[in-house]
Amino acid sequence: MGLTRAGVMDSHILYKSLAKYYDKLNSHVDYEGEAKFVLEMAKKHGVRRHGSLLDVGCGTGNHLRLLRQHFDVIGVDANEGMLKIAREKLPQTPLSVMDMRTLQLNKRFQIIISMFGAITYNRNLEELSQTLLNFKNHLESGGIAIIDMEFCKEYWLEGKTWITTVIEDNFTLARIHTSTAEGDVFPYRPLFLINDNGRIDFQIDEHRLSIFRLRDVLEMLDEHGFRTTAYHGFSQTSWSEENPGRPVLVSSLPGL
Repeated sequence: MGLTRAGVMDSHILYKSLAKYYDKLNSHVDYEGEAKFVLEMAKKHGVRRHGSLLDVGCGTGNHLRLLRQHFDVIGVDANEGMLKIAREKLPQTPLSVMDMRTLQLNKRFQIIISMFGAITYNRNLEELSQTLLNFKNHLESGGIAIIDMEFCKEYWLEGKTWITTVIEDNFTLARIHTSTAEGDVFPYRPLFLINDNGRIDFQIDEHRLSIFRLRDVLEMLDEHGFRTTAYHGFSQTSWSEENPGRPVLVSSLPGL
């Protein structure tokens, strides 16, 4: 039994060398509940079943796996390591390496989803504006974009420590991180501890995520021609400053 690495810090290893552990670390996520929310919003906004859906930042394809039963789905992600796993689950689904800031598919969709705070990888409001414009340019009139921000300036849990563990036969994995803001940036630096059949490893990942003001994002969506409702998580309850929570935005593009 030995220590293989001495706390090496790298960037986005969760999506690269540790991608094979991603689903284990996120087994607690209610993907079925989130997919149900997408279906409910599609029905509410008159989006037809078996229409087209684009998942921007699709990761390992867990939302697509559920939604492909109802829509003609396509996924894009900036990380090949994540898409490699998604392709194993969804061999018939078109999946491409693509950055949301330079999204170009020459196709329009009835629904675009961007889940799990993927939108916070935009480094500033200028990049966010370009991403939202890309969403608009890939939506059909009357279509909707569902954007899970995960957190925002108005809903930020400073100093909270999160520990996620996976314990199986001959395998133990732990992820530890603390939500500490540096201005409008969340330097997400999770520590990973891995015991794989007696082989012990620990690694430190690094991501820089933007903490946007929800008000700024809503104003930007309005400027791009969207009509947006902010929800309290994946529920039917509207988001409010009196009762803030995880902001999930449903933005419709009015028909011409």
